[in-house]
Amino acid sequence: MAINNAIPKTFAPTEARVERDPETGKILRVVHDKQRFNPLNDPLNSDSDDEMEGFDGGEDLEMDEVEKEGNIVRELERQARTGGKKVKERVQSEREKEWCERLVLRWAEDYHGMVRDRKLNPMQQTEADIRRRIEKWRAAGGVVPEAQT
Repeated sequence: MAINNAIPKTFAPTEARVERDPETGKILRVVHDKQRFNPLNDPLNSDSDDEMEGFDGGEDLEMDEVEKEGNIVRELERQARTGGKKVKERVQSEREKEWCERLVLRWAEDYHGMVRDRKLNPMQQTEADIRRRIEKWRAAGGVVPEAQT
């Protein structure tokens, strides 16, 4: 298999047909050629039959380009209308709750001290990150146990 690295002097033109709604003028679908766009004549992007020999299951994977693009466009339009999926808020793990408790037990409200504590803050979380995590821990009912004497 010889690969030609020369850059082509001309590119093969491609065409597509646009179907519009007669009433609104909106584009309904774009119909492309069945061939894959390959202006550089790259053998890896080629759809020629001789290169597809021995490929099993081609029918399952052959999906018309128009259908692919149409589905993607429809899905993006649906997401734009509905605002997309709601992101589930992250819940603190038990280990993170224990970590916040130990920090507050030792440093109370001194977030700067928490940042500098190498033993309790080995991952070197920032002051703002620690503050946010402790506020979330307190909002979830986190309370420092009273010191036993």
